Amino acid sequence: MSNFNTFEKEDSFRHFLPSCGEAEATLAVSPASCAIHCRRALELAVKWVYAVDTELKKPYRDNLSSLIHFRSFRDILESGMFPHIKYIVSLGNASAHTSKQIKRDEAVASLRYLHEFISFLAWSYTDLDADQPFDESGLPR
Repeated sequence: MSNFNTFEKEDSFRHFLPSCGEAEATLAVSPASCAIHCRRALELAVKWVYAVDTELKKPYRDNLSSLIHFRSFRDILESGMFPHIKYIVSLGNASAHTSKQIKRDEAVASLRYLHEFISFLAWSYTDLDADQPFDESGLPR
C-alpha cells in the first residue's frame, strides 16, 4: 500500500498523484530514479497549487525554482516546509544532472517530504483527512 493512496479520494489531485506513486514505486529499483520522480511530482503539485489558488500571484517564469521561491508561494507554506521542498528539488536535480550516487535514505527523505507537502495540500485545499503519517515500513525494497 502506497503512502499516497489516502489522497486518491481527491479527484483534483489526479494531476500529480500518479507521479507520487511512481516515485514511491521506483525506490525499489533505483533511489536515483525515485529522487527524479519525487522532483517531478513536486513540480506538478506546485503547478497545481498555482492553478487552483487564485490568491497566489505567479512569477514571470514558471520553472520550478521560480515558482517555489516566489514570495506569495512561500507565504502559504507551513513553517519549516520550504527547506524540505528545496531538498526534493536539489536531490532530484543532482540525480538527473550529476554523477552523485543517491542513497536509499536520501530518496526516502525525499518521499517523506513529498508526502508532507501533499498532506499540506490536502489539509489546505480539500476536505480530506490529511493527518496520515508517512509509513516507511511499507516502502518497496
